Amino acid sequence: MMRNENLTQGAFSFVNGSSEMASLIRMKNWSGSPLGALESWPEMLKSMIATVLASPFPMHICWGKQLFLFYNDAYRPILGSTKHPVAMGNPIGDSFPEVWEQVGPLYQTVLEGQSVRHSDRELILNRNGSPETCYFDFSYSPIIGRGGQVLGVMTYVVETSVRKFAEIEKLKLSKSVYAINEELTTSNEELVQANEELMAVQEHLKQTINQLEESDTSLRLAVEAADFGIWHIHSLSRDFITTPRLRELFGLGHFEKIIIEQAITQIREDFRDYVSTTLENAIYNNGEYDVTYPVIGLNDNKLRWLRAIGRLRADPSGEFSDFTGVVMDVSDIKKDEERKNDFIGMVSHELKTPLTSISAYLQFLEMQISKAGADNLQRPVARVIMQVRKMSKMIEGFLDLARFESAKIQLNREIFDLAGLCTELELEFADQIGTHIIKFSGKESVMVFADRDKIAQVINNLVGNAAKYSPNGSTILMSCVRKKNIAMVSIQDQGIGVEGNEQVKLFERYYRGENNGTIAGFGIGLYLSAEIINRHNGKIWVESEAGNGSTFWFTVPLAN
Repeated sequence: MMRNENLTQGAFSFVNGSSEMASLIRMKNWSGSPLGALESWPEMLKSMIATVLASPFPMHICWGKQLFLFYNDAYRPILGSTKHPVAMGNPIGDSFPEVWEQVGPLYQTVLEGQSVRHSDRELILNRNGSPETCYFDFSYSPIIGRGGQVLGVMTYVVETSVRKFAEIEKLKLSKSVYAINEELTTSNEELVQANEELMAVQEHLKQTINQLEESDTSLRLAVEAADFGIWHIHSLSRDFITTPRLRELFGLGHFEKIIIEQAITQIREDFRDYVSTTLENAIYNNGEYDVTYPVIGLNDNKLRWLRAIGRLRADPSGEFSDFTGVVMDVSDIKKDEERKNDFIGMVSHELKTPLTSISAYLQFLEMQISKAGADNLQRPVARVIMQVRKMSKMIEGFLDLARFESAKIQLNREIFDLAGLCTELELEFADQIGTHIIKFSGKESVMVFADRDKIAQVINNLVGNAAKYSPNGSTILMSCVRKKNIAMVSIQDQGIGVEGNEQVKLFERYYRGENNGTIAGFGIGLYLSAEIINRHNGKIWVESEAGNGSTFWFTVPLAN
């Protein structure tokens, strides 16, 4: 591309703006394109392009039967790094070949004079070097000429991927909690009282889900309305130009003035330095600016969570830059996250209390049976105790999940012998897991600086998983070795193994393999193990082949 130095101010005023896309259109040599030189373009096309470039919302037009694509800065992120800037001025079908069979007929429908609208349309786009699933709300409308003929297509687009994935995550959570109730209903008759309490918890859960759905509906309406605040900062004068919506989000009246320093002051103290440093770095070093922070309203003293996204654009003179961006209210999302974590913690606590009482009564009953010599009752009571322990471990997992997601779990690091810990756990496993042979090799001392209880929890999770997915009577091997500046622990089983395409998903929250439908579990243990190891600046992974067992590894730093 080369710049046309003969452009005149009047003929090209429709692309004289300071936006990145206006600059791209000006810089491109259109003489050899099917549209011809800029000065020969129809006035209707120029008018439509000027409208698109001036809009703060994602828009594009497709001109003519060939559907030549023109878009604005807000639409630019939808194209990703592989489609822009080649897409500008070329047929849209050339830029989206991977989905053209899906969306091409929609454009043809609009060219015939009909409007088309879709909500949460799923498309798999290759826009950043690899396929990714995306969701969009969009509206296609025909551009009608003076003679009544359709000249092109006007499109408004809002990407809804973040909200859609949040809905999917919420559905997974609902299914997981429902699975808890299903498993509890299969417990022994001795747990009837606990099952009745769980029914009450289930009703509470339904009410909470209804509240979450109502909140989600409100959030979706807000997104569709694109209720954003917009700002503009001059890098030299630091003039701060804002819209009424932005001033409202900071607790000011629509006509009150606000300066940068005052806006920073409204940010809650624990976020203030972080946002201020990130802002200055973005303005003067062209750094990234995508931050989420709480503000206290100046006049209404109201706490709001805001997300701000900005971009730096250098003036053609090179003497100064403009920093422009948007801010949106994400308070509802923050409240939903806090409500979800609080609910999981509350339910888990409510379940744990009666189980503790049941466990105490069962232990007392076991002692009385032993004293009475009622051998025929010892085995059923032992099974009930095993079920109670299983449920307690499951509930403790949900409590840990809530603590991790609320950032309430602290690591109590100390120097200890990791090999010694493995030896202790080997003895415990011999009593707790009588269905398998568990052996630990590597008796050499390996000193690490970590949270001993949390690392023990990771080993318990991995060994428990190995026992769950391998046949009774098989051997589970544990090892602990020193390698350079890290300690490496492995858990090897002779179980069903893991398919290659599932291995990267094993450590995701609530994920369970496709072949695990008959094995109880909720996909929490490996996720929590990965979180614990990551907080120790370690790594965790699996090596496996379907049908040939699995070896789980994790590392933690050695003690200095």
